Amino acid sequence: MNKLIEEVSELLSKRIRSYRKEILPYWSYVLRSGFPGFVILLLVVGSILYARTLEQLTPNFPVLTVILLLLVPALHISPIRTYLKEADTVFILPLEWKMSAYLRRCLLRSGVMQSVVITLVWIVAYPLYMKGAEIVPQPFWVICIFLLGIKWANLWSSSLEINMTEPRTRGFYWGLRWIITGMTVYVLIAYEDWLTKGFIVLVWVTFITALNFSKHYKVHWTALVEREKRHRAGHYMFFGWFTDVPEFPAQIRKRAWLTSWFGRTLFRHDNTYHFLYTRTLARTELFAMASKLTLVGMLAIFLFDGTWTRLFFYTVILLFVGIQLSSLDQHHRFVFWSHIYPLQEEYRVKALRNSILKMQWLSALILLCSLGVSGSSLAEIGVALAVGFTLPWMYAKKLEKKWAQDDFWEK
Repeated sequence: MNKLIEEVSELLSKRIRSYRKEILPYWSYVLRSGFPGFVILLLVVGSILYARTLEQLTPNFPVLTVILLLLVPALHISPIRTYLKEADTVFILPLEWKMSAYLRRCLLRSGVMQSVVITLVWIVAYPLYMKGAEIVPQPFWVICIFLLGIKWANLWSSSLEINMTEPRTRGFYWGLRWIITGMTVYVLIAYEDWLTKGFIVLVWVTFITALNFSKHYKVHWTALVEREKRHRAGHYMFFGWFTDVPEFPAQIRKRAWLTSWFGRTLFRHDNTYHFLYTRTLARTELFAMASKLTLVGMLAIFLFDGTWTRLFFYTVILLFVGIQLSSLDQHHRFVFWSHIYPLQEEYRVKALRNSILKMQWLSALILLCSLGVSGSSLAEIGVALAVGFTLPWMYAKKLEKKWAQDDFWEK
């Protein structure tokens, strides 16, 4: 028994290490896809747009409303990772009386990470807060401390709600917590006197006390396991954007209009892979990611002045789109029929190249139209047209050479 108790106390660290080891291979696909570049570019463009918005802010702009929309969801949504599994309801259930220390560690770990997120959100929102005409400015650190207090109150309340015996009671307190979070954040931002700060503390103490008087399980195993399943499903859905994930099948969308743009495929032996990969590209999240990159490129072209700056963003976006689409070769790699069907390898490589090339050219065409609308000169458009044709072609040929050298059947 003592050995089991010791194992439970170390269980969280083991589960975290095991989960990290499980998802580590998927991160290679994420990094290879160009997604980090997309995030960095999105942050750069968003920062520029945010700075320009602050400069052009009008007195009647609803600053308080925007800040509430930023802060309230970030404070209320308080997931707690427990890493519990269905088998725990059998093998660890006898040691339920020792699980309080385990769950406290889960709460502490989640709280630290979410506190960092709240601090970053407040850092972003603070310049907007200082521009509010209807707001009396308060020191950054005062509001930040109270926001972190509200976040920890939400986390503690969430941990109590999940163990409630009645789903209706849990839903009621969940909704009431939305109202209390919104009300206390509004009071915190709109009023600067310390009496209102005392009111915020009193409200949350009363709410948590009421939660403690509700009926609870010591550990609501079923609810905790189901919530952990949703956490994992969300992570695997993210990884499913970049590669096939056995734990979470890739989401498929029909997108008939896009499929028709890729052209009708003649039902010939050498068009088998062409039919497969064009539909895969059109109907999976690869198209969504390429579309988002193209949209960011359009915003950058509209926001920045200067011929070389626009051409730089035009070229970088095309490269990022190509990197994102290069993971198309990972789709169907582990499908059984592709290993036994009598098809030549060159058909697969050619189909991959053409599918990616068409999508890059479509992105180049959209960005080229953005250059035209933004008032670019004919010379700039001509250079962009040449780059938009040759760069995707060169990148596709490079991928084709790489794929031709790979042993597809051994991977």
